[in-house]
Amino acid sequence: MLPLLLSLILFQADAPPARAAFESVINVKGGKEIGTTILLELSSPAPGSPIKGWIQKHDFFSIDSGHVTEEGFTFQAAGNTYQLNTHTKRLVYSGADGSGDKRLNPMEAIAGRVYKIREETDEGRDLTLQTQHGDQTMLVDQEPVIWKHSGPPIPKFHMDRLEEILGKNTTVWRTREGGTYTVELIEEPEGMDIPARLPKEKDKKKK
Repeated sequence: MLPLLLSLILFQADAPPARAAFESVINVKGGKEIGTTILLELSSPAPGSPIKGWIQKHDFFSIDSGHVTEEGFTFQAAGNTYQLNTHTKRLVYSGADGSGDKRLNPMEAIAGRVYKIREETDEGRDLTLQTQHGDQTMLVDQEPVIWKHSGPPIPKFHMDRLEEILGKNTTVWRTREGGTYTVELIEEPEGMDIPARLPKEKDKKKK
């Protein structure tokens, strides 16, 4: 059952075969709840196989140790233990930041060429991806995460920087509410090394 379930997560809609991404809610010190993005890389979908990746607590923290389980995944990061059950779509965690049992929302991956990005409106920006199954238009309603080739992901990629990936081939991770797909995560296109901030943004902060 687990290999089939992982296939649905990892191989759907042109998704790379060794990655998975999720959204959920976790505690941070002081008991405050925040949204989190969990990014995983697998060597194999077989139970016991090691995993690596990142979990977001405002900034991203690397996974210290983790592996595939019969139910999904388990790992440790920043003094906490996380258990992801992909059958029941639950995230159970405990450790230095407290404990909880929250809904787990898998993202769907789709690969293609960024063909068009519309000007920003009150709702956000429409991004159109050219795929082997035809054009796919999705809403970018908040600053997406950039999953970099190396080093920590960029937690918030400014809306006005989306043109940096225009014309590039990439994989976009999305979620769906009602009939609308929204972009949550964009993989760094091959051959790019996207900085977290542009030089002019650094200069503005110094003033």
